[in-house]
Amino acid sequence: MRYTEIETTVLAGKLTPASTATIELVDMKNNVVIELLDNTCVESPLDGMYLWDTTNVELADDTHVLYCMTDSAGKKAYGKIVLGGDFASETNIVQNVVQGNEDLRAIIEDVQLGNWEILGTEMIMRTAAGAELARFSLYDKYGQPSGVNVFKRERV
Repeated sequence: MRYTEIETTVLAGKLTPASTATIELVDMKNNVVIELLDNTCVESPLDGMYLWDTTNVELADDTHVLYCMTDSAGKKAYGKIVLGGDFASETNIVQNVVQGNEDLRAIIEDVQLGNWEILGTEMIMRTAAGAELARFSLYDKYGQPSGVNVFKRERV
């Protein structure tokens, strides 16, 4: 998962019930341990499910993080997440790329704001206004036309 700077994200791990648990985060790009404001995990009402709130870490940029929760019995729970960054910055990038090209901007907007539906063995993408934008034939893992368990799509 990826979350922005302004979201409160909670990491979870299944450990030994009624124990003490801590977390360690590693920046996967630089292979360094990340300094935390607090590394204490809190047991949830579900036995053995421990939680840690990401407001206990400050990251300026997108950071791919490997986390490891460890309880007092030595049991470990691992996970991976991307923290930091801001989706608004991605929006600005798109705006800069399409600046001066209204046709491209309109297509991106249609795809992002529109809907799609599966009818039989076809997927139809529509603009927010309902106009057909694209149509795809859908296929299962054996290459047979299918509207369920789709593994491939081809533009019609």
